[in-house]
Amino acid sequence: MKVGSGVGTAALGWILQAGGFDAALEVQSASSLAAINFAFAWVPVITSVICIICMALFNLDKYYGQVTADLTAGRHRGES
Repeated sequence: MKVGSGVGTAALGWILQAGGFDAALEVQSASSLAAINFAFAWVPVITSVICIICMALFNLDKYYGQVTADLTAGRHRGES
């Protein structure tokens, strides 16, 4: 979680920097406002779509029987 939070914060900074955001300015440029719009509207949409695709491709049903058998057998505690 810490790595994800750090990468997310860095990515936000990179997007704002690419758009020319300057916190010292009272009025931001059009490119800066576009970067803010992209960062707070489109980046979450894009990452959500990627997550949905990954969840759709993750076939848990294929492994569920083996997972429950391993848990019942105590393999999660290092038992054979």
